[in-house]
Parts: sequence; structure tokens; C-alpha cells
Amino acid sequence: MTGQTQARRRARVFWTATALIAVDTVLFTMVVPALPEYQDRYDFSDAVGALIFAAFPIGMLATALWAAGLVDRFGRRPVMILAALTLAVATLAFGLAGSVALIALARLVQGLASGLVWTAGLAAISDVYPQEELGFRMGLAETAGGVVGLAGPPFAGVLIAAVGLDTTFYVATALPAAALVPTLFVPETRRENRAQDEQDPAKQLVTPICRDGADERGAGIALVAQDQRAIGG
Repeated sequence: MTGQTQARRRARVFWTATALIAVDTVLFTMVVPALPEYQDRYDFSDAVGALIFAAFPIGMLATALWAAGLVDRFGRRPVMILAALTLAVATLAFGLAGSVALIALARLVQGLASGLVWTAGLAAISDVYPQEELGFRMGLAETAGGVVGLAGPPFAGVLIAAVGLDTTFYVATALPAAALVPTLFVPETRRENRAQDEQDPAKQLVTPICRDGADERGAGIALVAQDQRAIGG
């Protein structure tokens, strides 16, 4: 594999995984302004609202117990595809939910999907980058997800005011549907010969701490520029 081909492959994997993480974070935060609307509709207590919100980390924790083995056995790409599909189902379920129990179930499925997104996405990124770049790449993917996630509440608030609660989630289903498309074509990164690996990146994802902020920022700019050249070239 030539240097240019390898750079293109890395860029495709990185931006596909990062986009999926960003979509997951947006959908997670979109529920924040929607929950009071559900509360008004179904007249449930604040305690019930807290339980609905808690369904997400429960689902994510449940996924964490088996997702690492799943991405190691079947590969990163199939699990990323499954994650995008599950996100779409969960988002659509919010629009279709006709009871408090179904809202909680939609939130639980959203948590399950999120666990798949982060496990498969970060594992794929860790597969394709050398150790000296891995800290920056993992940090960038996580930061991008967090920053994009900030758009979730205002985005949902505007949609709820414009088209209503249920239609908001019908529209939002387009986000994981769009994220699904690149996952169908992203290259598989799982290494077949596990004996050559010092550790399985799907089971132990470590983000090194940046010790020199100035050097890391400079390296980051260069690496992003390299990705843009690889994609464009």
C-alpha cells in the first residue's frame, strides 16, 4: 500500500467514525428540550423524567459489556453499520412513541446504539493510526462529537416550535440515515492476525495525554491538512 493510498484510507475511516460519533451526540442532546414536551403530553413526574433519561446510560453500559467482543469478532464496519441503523430506529421510535414506557424504551435503545457507535468508531480509528498520532486522532474525534452535540438542543427546540414534537424526530431520523451511507463503504480495519498486535484496540482504547499543547496544536493542523489533501487527491 502506497503512502497516498494509506493516507486516503486513514482519512476515510477517521471522518466516517467521527461523523457517526457526532450524529450520536446530537441525537443524545436533542432529547433535552423534548423531555418537557413529553412531560406536558403524558403528565409524568420529574422522577419519571429522570428515569427516562437514566435509560440511556443503562443501555450504553449494557452494550459496553459485549460490544468489544462484537467488533473484534465481526469487524468494525459491520458494527458501525449496525450502530447507525439502531440510532435511526431509536430516533424514529421517539416520534412514534405513544406512551411513557415507549419513550423510555426509545431512550434505552438510543443508549445501546451509542455504545456501539463509540466502541466501533474508536476501535477503527485506533486500527489505522500509529501510536504517535493516535492521541490526537482520538481526542479530535471525541472533541468533535462534544462540540457538534452542543447544536442538539437548539436544533431540536427550533424544530419542535416549527413542526411539532413527533415530526422533529421524524426529521432527525435523516441524520443517522445520512451517517449510514459512508459506513457502508468505509474499509474494514480489523486485523486478522491478532498475534501481531500487542493489544486489541477494541478492548483497550487509550488516549494519551497531550504533554506539549503548542506542539500538539501544530501537529493537529498538519494532520488535518494532510487528510484534506488525501481526500481531495
